[in-house]
Amino acid sequence: MNKQRFKSPNIDWFRYLMTRLYTVTVTIAIGLFLLYTNGCVPPPTKASAQLVDTLVLGDLHFVRIPGGSFAMGDSSSQAQPNEQPVHRVTISSFWMARTEITFIQWKNFLDESGYPVGRSKSRGGMHPIVGVTWDDAQAYCRWFSEKYKVTMRLPTEAEWEYAARGGLEAKQYPNGDTTSLRQANFASAGGSFAVAQYPPNGYGLYDMAGNVFEWTADWYDKDYYKVSPKVDPRGPATENGKQQRHADRGGGWCTGIEMVRVSARHAGPGSLDEGGTADCLGFRPVLEGSVKRQ
Repeated sequence: MNKQRFKSPNIDWFRYLMTRLYTVTVTIAIGLFLLYTNGCVPPPTKASAQLVDTLVLGDLHFVRIPGGSFAMGDSSSQAQPNEQPVHRVTISSFWMARTEITFIQWKNFLDESGYPVGRSKSRGGMHPIVGVTWDDAQAYCRWFSEKYKVTMRLPTEAEWEYAARGGLEAKQYPNGDTTSLRQANFASAGGSFAVAQYPPNGYGLYDMAGNVFEWTADWYDKDYYKVSPKVDPRGPATENGKQQRHADRGGGWCTGIEMVRVSARHAGPGSLDEGGTADCLGFRPVLEGSVKRQ
């Protein structure tokens, strides 16, 4: 009686199937990467996975910045007089937008509110909106607050620096004591980059160093640190309008590395002599208090 010999599967057919499976997997991975990097949601990262909480309202993504205390200012050789004296500040928790406000988000605001374009402009898409005045940024915050029944505003200088440090103490930049053009957009003649193209800091915030300057809520006073309160400082009073400039932070593509340090302070353009804005100046809002999820 002849026994039929068992035949092994064709090894070439097996390799073909594995090759096709690999190709499909790579194609899907590339598609997801492009979706994340060109859409409204930055790709997940190790830092963002460790966040306490995140929140989405409309087309904005926020991260919860936990309350705490930190040493505000700088005593290193790079420090400027307006960054001293270094002083301990306690900050209440708040929510901060993960990225600077983009062209898409700004256009939604203009279309829905009828607010005038003014000098605002952008390279489009996910690039940050620039050329906005402090009043323009305030108008956006009022519109968003009313639409979503929250309290949106610009961050104080103290909140901004606390968030930019990402939980690190006494470091120069959002991710440590060094930075480079691989970590931030500065000293560039090419203008802004789309948001979230560089690694986030420890709180999951993108572009806290460079890309564009960001408005804060505070009036600028170079000597404010000498009299600053220790808990949730709100900046100096206007003193009958004598303070003509608000502070901005973070540096931008238009500045050198010295201005993208987390402690670097800067007087924003004045409304009376510089039109109240600049081509590398945008904003990143915060939410205060408890927020009801939509």
